[in-house]
Amino acid sequence: LIQTFEKNNDATIRNLEAWSLETGQQVYKINLTGAILFVQINTDNSKMLVATNDQYLRIFNLQTGHEIFKIKNQWSDAQKEVTITPDFKEVISIYKGNNLIVWDLEMGKVKATFTTDNPLACYTVSPDGKTIVAAEIFGKLHFLTLEDKE
Repeated sequence: LIQTFEKNNDATIRNLEAWSLETGQQVYKINLTGAILFVQINTDNSKMLVATNDQYLRIFNLQTGHEIFKIKNQWSDAQKEVTITPDFKEVISIYKGNNLIVWDLEMGKVKATFTTDNPLACYTVSPDGKTIVAAEIFGKLHFLTLEDKE
């Protein structure tokens, strides 16, 4: 499958199309209520994550286009940085400048929140998905470890 984005008159992307590489035919089209901020596909090509500026995070079955679930996220329209962990289990976003939110994608709920003294400038996730490094605007670094409760 490949995806294409369709722009409407106000130049925002609101629709996803999936096409078969074998047949050249459109497999499905997804009409969204908000403009698309990003699309990410998990490593086994079974799920697609779509974030939109109406603050929804949606998970779709990549083969069928059916929505598995959606959650109302806590990012502002100005904050477009949203990251998914390599194992496709958590999504990380910044909320109101100095809150780092970790979402559990299987449960559709907030897993953890980390609040800093100053606004966050950026963050990154390690390749193994276990460590988040977050930087405040004045240079202070935070090394956070994602752990599963057992």
